Amino acid sequence: MLIRKYRALNNLLYDNQDFIDVLFNSHKENGKFNLVAAQKMFSKLEFTSPEMIKKCFVSSLMTVIDEGKKVKEYMQLLFCEFLEMFCRIALFQP
Repeated sequence: MLIRKYRALNNLLYDNQDFIDVLFNSHKENGKFNLVAAQKMFSKLEFTSPEMIKKCFVSSLMTVIDEGKKVKEYMQLLFCEFLEMFCRIALFQP
């Protein structure tokens, strides 16, 4: 059901995979896509705010066992998490 419902989104992401990959890699801070990188990238959009970007960033993080011990690793997005954040931001577009 989920795949059918979101097939258009899946196709859109697949068709633009190379460009999205460039976005992810070109906005990294010190080799990592962290909250600073997200703020710099998405703050250029008129409909975003720092609070909204932070909320989307944090909501996109996967659960990590004992994130207190790996806080630096936990506060950066993997590519799959970036895709989720990208979609969360897009939902706010007017």
